[in-house]
Amino acid sequence: MIRLTDAETARLPAWAAPHPTEPNTVVVDPDKLYPALLGEFGVAEPDKYWIEVCYQCMKLDLQTALRRFGFTIHLRGDDGRAQRWKLAAFPGTAADVARATTGREARERYRRLRGFIPA
Repeated sequence: MIRLTDAETARLPAWAAPHPTEPNTVVVDPDKLYPALLGEFGVAEPDKYWIEVCYQCMKLDLQTALRRFGFTIHLRGDDGRAQRWKLAAFPGTAADVARATTGREARERYRRLRGFIPA
């Protein structure tokens, strides 16, 4: 059983925290994550593309913070969070989502934002 170390926990972004009972699991608050990243990208009216870009960048931010791979991400869904931030709640198409992920645009946007891609 792997638990997040104190050093890893200290490096987590403000929108993430270690899961209180599940080892090796990070809990992400989408009500904090998406507004923070959308603000960094300067996006006022997000669509499916930008929500997916933020989701992919969240994973890269966590890999950077933890300085490793192989952890579980749990997105909080309480208080309507899951409904507010699901892709279906935003305009756009499946092609927009594919462009962000399969087209690797999210990785490139992360590189431009942070200056690197986690290795």
